[in-house]
This record gives sequence, structure tokens and C-alpha cells, in this order.
Amino acid sequence: MKMLKNIWRFAGVHSPCLLTAGGLISLVTAIPTAVKCKGKADRLYIQKQSEKQTAGEDPKLTKKETFGIWAQAYWPVATEVVVGSAMIILSDVKMNGRNNALKVALVASQGEIETLRETIREEMDEKEAQKIFDRADQKASEKIIDRDGAHDEEIEKTCHGDQLCCDLWSGRLFYSNVEAIRRAFNDLNEQRLRDTSIPVSFNDLYYYLDLETTEGGGYFGWDAIAEIAEGCGPGSNILPDFVSGITNDGRTYLGFKPTIEPIWLLDI
Repeated sequence: MKMLKNIWRFAGVHSPCLLTAGGLISLVTAIPTAVKCKGKADRLYIQKQSEKQTAGEDPKLTKKETFGIWAQAYWPVATEVVVGSAMIILSDVKMNGRNNALKVALVASQGEIETLRETIREEMDEKEAQKIFDRADQKASEKIIDRDGAHDEEIEKTCHGDQLCCDLWSGRLFYSNVEAIRRAFNDLNEQRLRDTSIPVSFNDLYYYLDLETTEGGGYFGWDAIAEIAEGCGPGSNILPDFVSGITNDGRTYLGFKPTIEPIWLLDI
């Protein structure tokens, strides 16, 4: 039962990918099936002509008889094409549903965070407010490190160093160094300012950090045109806002988040 539950959970989480893969496999296997069905259709065609000729009828088949042979011979191909197409369409529907749910959650959480930040700034001076924000980032990094920091095999490795680093936006842990992170943000800014009409995503930042791209990393990022509308760009560079600390086993770590919050890119 536990194994079945794990399989069911895995299928639920990865259902869009599984449906797409199943649809593609069904469409690809329809090609050799069509070849086999053609042979069957030819045999049925010859058999029907022979039966009509034996009965003294005109051996030429009518459109209705030809359609009946095609339906009898090619139904496996039609089934595979219909099922494969339906799986791909259902995969797209499921993915759109997840994207919409993710967008709603993001907008709601960003609105709550921004309201809280504005309230804190109104109630105290900027320095005291910044101390609270820095402490919140520190707490966030400590939670991520406490959750995953002990599992060294899960920490991603790059070619930029052996300093334990934490992306506070996604909770991603990897080995790098402070200069490599600053250089990655510089490369990201150069890319986004080279052509302001093309948004840059978190996956672009991951590329410059020598990390694998992620599905969520393609949904969020920065759009210079939207920043212009909000009065903060495109001349405003995205910079890493650093926090640091020590893990339970005595290792130092470096946490960071971008100074400009990423936005949902799929509507752009």
C-alpha cells in the first residue's frame, strides 16, 4: 500500500509530464500501426472485390464499402491518434491550471508582504525598518539551512567555489562564492539592458550561476518595460542582497535575494 501511495503521489505531481510523454508515445507508435493497418486494408479490399465478383456483381467497391473497410482496418490508428492528442491537450489544461493557481498564490503573497513592509516603514524610521527586514532574511536562511543543510549530497555543486550559498527566493542550496554571485547578477543586468523588450527569468540567473534551470525559474523574472511603468527601471540594476550565518555543524553560509522582486512572466 505504501508503494502504491508513493506511485499515486508521484503520478499526481508529475501528471502533466506523464500525460505529454504518453501522448507523444501514442502518436509515434501510430506510425508503425498505420503501416500494419494498410496491409490489412489491402487484404480486406481484395477479399471484398473477390466476394462481389464471385456473386456476379461489379467488383468495383462503392464509397460506403470502401469507408467500411477503412474503418475496420484503421480503427487502431485512429484510436492511438485520438488518445495521444487527448493526453497532450489534458496535459496542457493541467499545466495551465497549475500556472494560474501559482500566479494567484504569488500575487496574494506578494501583496501581503508589500503591505507589511509599507506598514513597518510607516511605524518606524528607515534604519530600524531595514534591521527588521535583514533579520527576516536571516531567519529565512536559517530555516532553509536547518532543513537541508545537513544533507550534503543534496547541495548542488558549481565550478565557482566551495562556499555554501542559499538562494532565499527559491530555497536552493549550492556551492559557490560571493564574487561569482555578484558576477552572475552583473551578467544578468547586462543581458536585460542589452534588449529591454525581452524579459529575463530566474533561469537566466541560474545559468550565470552555473546551476541547472528549473520549471519555476522560467515563470518568474524581471521585465524592464514593467519596471519603467512602476518607475524603477530599466536603469535600476538587480543586485544581490546578502545575509550570512553559521550552520549547526559550524560551516559558514551565504544567503542572498535580488533587490528587485521578480514578477510573473507568463502574462507578458
